[in-house]
Amino acid sequence: MKSNLLVHVCTLSGMGTTYLSDTLRRHGIENQPVHSHQDLERKPIRAKTFRDMRELGPVIFISTVRDTLSTIISQTFWRYSNERLAKNLPWFDQVKPLSEHTMEWLEIFNGVLYNNFLNDGGFESYFQREFMENFNFDVFATPFSPENGYAVLSPCSVKSELGRIDDKLILLRTDRIESALRVALSEAHGEDVGEISFPNELRSARDTSMKGAYNNDKEYYKYFVGQLSLSDSDIDGIYDRKYSRHFFAESEIDTWKKHWKSVTR
Repeated sequence: MKSNLLVHVCTLSGMGTTYLSDTLRRHGIENQPVHSHQDLERKPIRAKTFRDMRELGPVIFISTVRDTLSTIISQTFWRYSNERLAKNLPWFDQVKPLSEHTMEWLEIFNGVLYNNFLNDGGFESYFQREFMENFNFDVFATPFSPENGYAVLSPCSVKSELGRIDDKLILLRTDRIESALRVALSEAHGEDVGEISFPNELRSARDTSMKGAYNNDKEYYKYFVGQLSLSDSDIDGIYDRKYSRHFFAESEIDTWKKHWKSVTR
């Protein structure tokens, strides 16, 4: 175990959380995976683990970013899963027709898209809540290289008892994880963390979780995407936001726009 390397994985909608956490742990890098710092308020055991890490020294936070509309779909399935778990229900009811599930998914999707994204600051509010308010990482004031696929941030200052001036935040694009994780961690840690390999079984889990599907039910995701109906102006509005412009090149944004306009008519 690299005892002097403290990592806290907090990713938007769980995008690659398990994949990242398991990969790091296989290389002797202990870490705490959470989807939100609100988890720390709801789960005392995780809160204690974080406080224990905090006492040991500075923490390296890792958060992933990915294509904007794919993230909104991931949020949809993540919230649906949480709602089912809260009711002690299985993630997917095999008896209920797929069309009924789709109606529930679309209702949640529309809530995420219109209430949380288009009308509530987009994913900028997520980074503000998770990393600026408590730890003072100013995500959108720090340049991000789409080509490199990562950035390492230092806090502007210490503004709460949760933060330290020597903490670091790694922003990592999900499509660059395998090429950028070692480089980013080494830069944040101040020394090379060594080779990080990605076993096939972890890649398989990554491919499922990053698509927003759970329990290896990729077909549900594909079916849901096939039911989406978005106007060109909706898609333009999704991608003409600070989140997309910050993490992706114009050519990439154009490619995603064309893709989603072709599959969500």
